[in-house]
Amino acid sequence: MKSARFDACSASQPVPVRAQGRHLDSAAAAAFRVVRRLGRGSSSSRHRHGAQVVTPKVRKEGRKPFNDREVGQILKASVLGPMWFRDRVAVALMLGCGLRLNEARELKLDDIDYEDKIIRVRAETSKGGRGREVRLDPLAATALTVYIKDWRGQPSTDQIFVSRFGTPMTYLSFHHMFARMRERFAKLGIQDFKAHRLRHTYATNYHRSGGSLFDLQREGGWTELSMVRRYTANTPMAELHKKPTPLAWLMNQERKAS
Repeated sequence: MKSARFDACSASQPVPVRAQGRHLDSAAAAAFRVVRRLGRGSSSSRHRHGAQVVTPKVRKEGRKPFNDREVGQILKASVLGPMWFRDRVAVALMLGCGLRLNEARELKLDDIDYEDKIIRVRAETSKGGRGREVRLDPLAATALTVYIKDWRGQPSTDQIFVSRFGTPMTYLSFHHMFARMRERFAKLGIQDFKAHRLRHTYATNYHRSGGSLFDLQREGGWTELSMVRRYTANTPMAELHKKPTPLAWLMNQERKAS
C-alpha cells in the first residue's frame, strides 16, 4: 500500500525542469543516431540487403574546344597585336600541331624538320617524359618561317621563342604572352582564351578529320587512351556521311591503283 501511494503521489507531481532537459537531450541524441545510421547504413544491413548505395560522381566538364567560327576569329586576331609575328606562331603550333604550352616554348631550331614536315618534341620538354614526332601543320610552318627569317633576328640562343631583347622566353614570360592575348581577344569577343583550349581544339578536329584515337594519342603525347577520349566526342552523323565507308574507301584505293 505504501509503495502504491508513493507511486501515485510521484506521478501526480511535475517533473523538474532539469530532468525534462535531460530527457529531451537524450531523446534528441537517440533520434540523431537513428538518422545517421539510416543514412550511412550499418554493416549488417549492407550484408543483408546487398551493396551499399553509392552516390554517383558527377563528371566535371572540361573546357570546351573552340568552334570553327572561333578558330577563324583567333587566327585573324593573332596578327593584330604588337608582337603578332610571335603570337601567330604560338597559336598555330597549338591549334595545328597540338603542342603543350611548355613544349612549344622550349622548341629549338633543330627540332623543326621542314623537309620531312615533322616537329620533334624532346623527352625533357614533354609532360610524359617521352619524345615524339608530330606532323608540321602547313600554317604553322609558314608562320615559323616568317618569324625566324624576318622577325626573330640572330640571338645567341637556339630556342625559337625569344623575348624582344633576344633572350629565351621563360615559362612565366610565355604565360604572360598568352595572358596578353587573352585580354586582347576578349575585346574582340573571344572569351576564355587559354593555351590548353587550343590543344583541346586540335584533338577534337583531329578526330573530326578522320584521324584515329590511337594516332591522336601518339602524336598528342597522351600516355593513356582514356585521356584522349576526354578531348574527343563522337563524330556527328552529318559529318560521317561526308566520308566514305570502309568498303567504299577500299574500292576507291583500288581504282586509283589501276
